[in-house]
Amino acid sequence: MASIMIAFAHATIMANTALTIYGDGREEMPVWPPAVAESASVMDLHREYGNIFESGNRNAASHLWASFLIDRQAQMTQSRFEMFFTGFCAISGSPLSPRDFNRYQMTLPFVGGGESTGYMYYCCWPCVCDTNDFIRVDTLNVTLADGIERTYHVAVIGDPCERPEALSARCKLLCRLRLLPLTLIPQSLVRETALCLISAATQESRLYSLSTREDQLHWSGMHRRVLFHLNRGGYL
Repeated sequence: MASIMIAFAHATIMANTALTIYGDGREEMPVWPPAVAESASVMDLHREYGNIFESGNRNAASHLWASFLIDRQAQMTQSRFEMFFTGFCAISGSPLSPRDFNRYQMTLPFVGGGESTGYMYYCCWPCVCDTNDFIRVDTLNVTLADGIERTYHVAVIGDPCERPEALSARCKLLCRLRLLPLTLIPQSLVRETALCLISAATQESRLYSLSTREDQLHWSGMHRRVLFHLNRGGYL
């Protein structure tokens, strides 16, 4: 089964069912040159940092990287789509270059029962602990430039924003030393602080990531968005 992990903003997540992503206005999405260029690298994605993170803060916001790519899925080949998902940490949102030293094998619970094993890229080892604490695996349907719909295994968290009452909880932001109710934090920052929201919510969360080849399971974190992607077999 082809698989990748990703984080989204425009998908309704249902346990035990495949997800079909309809990026809002996807048909009118302007062409992103790196999606269709003869050659590209994760650096092309990193150059979009200012467009993806309007506040300049990417902490725990890999779902915004994923949303950017998923909204442009119809422009990319399978290999191009997967390659871009190796360009950031699924937990911290840090831009990175995929290497053997930052690639970890993970076994996570599958939504509905069982487990799924694959490899994820990280900026640092503490993000592995957050993965074990918060992420689950589910399935996702994605249609790329060839028009073929593929099903991916994805790393997921539940949507904390479905519990607005949890926003009154106090949350220690990574970039601040004091505790603040989430209702007092600018919404642009709240949207970019998925793991902070997850800690404030008690319901199970889900984050998604995606991959495409049968021998790979790539994960991207997803808070209604995709984060990273997991390799189930060899190397990228």
